[in-house]
Amino acid sequence: MMTKAEAEQEVIRRFNLLAEHDRESYEQADAYAVQLAEDIQFESFMDRKRIIAAWLIREISRRRGQWEAFAA
Repeated sequence: MMTKAEAEQEVIRRFNLLAEHDRESYEQADAYAVQLAEDIQFESFMDRKRIIAAWLIREISRRRGQWEAFAA
């Protein structure tokens, strides 16, 4: 079982391995979180799928923010 920090790093690493067009939307992140929640084990009182989805959505939002800052 991973620590929460290790799990987050692994989730982001796997997400980055997806084709760019498969990691653009929040809906895609949510769907991928369902798959990852089965594979990535970490201790939490909350639903792992929801935590993983939040990490992925934050990652997408962070990227969008960087792109907007770059494009400005």
